[in-house]
Amino acid sequence: MSGSDPGAQSTTAATQAGPEHPQGPIVTHLRLARQHCAAGDFAAAERLCEQMLRTAPEHPQVVQLRGEMLWAQGRHQEAIAMLAPLVARHPRAASAHFALGNALHSAGRYSEAEKHLRHAVALEPRFAGAHCNLGLALAQLGDSEGAIQAYERALALEPNLAVARANLGVALLNANKPNDALDHLRRAAALNPAAVNNQLFLALALQQIGKVAEALSCYERTVALDPNLALGWIGLGSVLRALGRFAEAATAFEKALAIDPELGAAHHGLATVRRAVADAAELDRLRRIMASPAGSAADRGTAGMAMAKILDDAGRYDEAFAAAIEGSRLSRAAQLAANIRYDHESFRTKNDALMRVFTPDFFARTRDWGNPSELPVFIVGYFRTGSTLVEQICASHSQVHVVGESRNMPEIAAQVQRTVPEQWTANLFRALADRHVEHLAALAPGKLRVVDKMLDNVYRLGMIAAMFPRARVIVTHRDGRDAALSVLMHQFGQEVAHATDLLDAGRRWHETERVTAYWTRCLPLSMHHIQYETLVGDFENEARKLIDFLGLSWEPACLEFYKTERAVSTASAWQVRQPLYASSVGRWRNYAKHLGPLCGVLCIDPEAPTGTRPADIA
Repeated sequence: MSGSDPGAQSTTAATQAGPEHPQGPIVTHLRLARQHCAAGDFAAAERLCEQMLRTAPEHPQVVQLRGEMLWAQGRHQEAIAMLAPLVARHPRAASAHFALGNALHSAGRYSEAEKHLRHAVALEPRFAGAHCNLGLALAQLGDSEGAIQAYERALALEPNLAVARANLGVALLNANKPNDALDHLRRAAALNPAAVNNQLFLALALQQIGKVAEALSCYERTVALDPNLALGWIGLGSVLRALGRFAEAATAFEKALAIDPELGAAHHGLATVRRAVADAAELDRLRRIMASPAGSAADRGTAGMAMAKILDDAGRYDEAFAAAIEGSRLSRAAQLAANIRYDHESFRTKNDALMRVFTPDFFARTRDWGNPSELPVFIVGYFRTGSTLVEQICASHSQVHVVGESRNMPEIAAQVQRTVPEQWTANLFRALADRHVEHLAALAPGKLRVVDKMLDNVYRLGMIAAMFPRARVIVTHRDGRDAALSVLMHQFGQEVAHATDLLDAGRRWHETERVTAYWTRCLPLSMHHIQYETLVGDFENEARKLIDFLGLSWEPACLEFYKTERAVSTASAWQVRQPLYASSVGRWRNYAKHLGPLCGVLCIDPEAPTGTRPADIA
């Protein structure tokens, strides 16, 4: 995720280690002025400050308090103008640097804010609030690791500093570490349950790790605390959609739009929970959002994807394609601004290196390293290839538990990759595998199979084979033209960099097929390939083959997958709750005249039948 940290800038100990000044009767007036500030009566505090400054025009604590009041009222430039001379006169006053740093941060002058907040912590190393706000400045400057370290230092000094706890949680969330973020966000919400942002970001973390029911409760608390927070309603709509409660989700998205009619995410949410009508007024509204320079690139891009969905539903394919291209262009601009890029050649090079490590010889040497449990099942492949439908069929079986797109294997892989392959040991792999199997068993007591649908685990199958030699792998395939087009026309998270360009989507599909072909030749695991077009065309037979591959007896409920109640957080949440339909097979033909360049990167003839494999790896 992206975005600023949730906590208002900390004012903890704002006057500690402040500028020195002889004590006198003015102290009484200062104390009273601070009491007025705490009560929000800035006018009374201002009158007292003016009275004190007539007596002592440069009294440092009065000047600082007045600057802090200006900052608290949003008068940031005036605060800077008052506090900068104070810092120049008292360069060793930690609290003066802190106050100026806060004002500079609020004015968007992050580099200058960092400089003064660093001075504050250098002068007063135990100043928790200054460490916390230094983290805020570093986060804005793109130094996520520095921000995390600053928040951790603040919490080491003051463990119950709720704003630092919340900001650390969000920094970890932004670093794609939702499991690590969760504990901090829970504690922040417990320390300050009335803080709306604490509930909002806790809900987001829970949603990311698949705890959808708990996320729903947090979003409900969020909108109860602040019914005018559009992001709260959008989050609520997204979890209601995941739970299949589409009418309620539509209501939530509509409430977000009532607050802010220009929210592209809310328009897109509405388009994904019902078959949209190409209403002229709605399309005009989306065009205005896309064209508005005042809106963020991300929100404008999301509006474009909403328009593409509406036009596609209406059969206006040329217009839909143009909207998807423009929406994706805007979304990519937002990615680039966040330093998120897709480098296909680098990605391919990494996969070549992976294949040089995970060879038949490696598998022969490590055949006894892992845990022999048959519990783990992995669904892998490229996006939009029918994986959620396959997962839903599995979930409809009484002996199967599904965990959605679990981050466990990426986190395990990160631990393994801290050392080079020459340092890998049987003890390391077995310990990690045992821990994971214990986790699965606790998660799904009594179940025979636990299905993980993190599709990019296709690039981790070598490690998975060494850890879980009796695991089962299901690989989903779909015509590259349909898959890449579908990726282009859906709204993914900002981190999915290849989804914002049709040719990159095609390149990534081809790379997934290339790596899959390698694993099919050498991986010592049970693998089952499912072609989406075949699954749709011969559903019962293919579903039976799937359940048989899992080593389970057939259950008729698997044919009525759309009745199975569970959270589905992918772009297929709507589709898998409908009876099977074939309209998405060969959908690429509606856009054929636009797909020539795509077919080139897919290595598929533009006129080839649906389901054709790439010519270079067929």
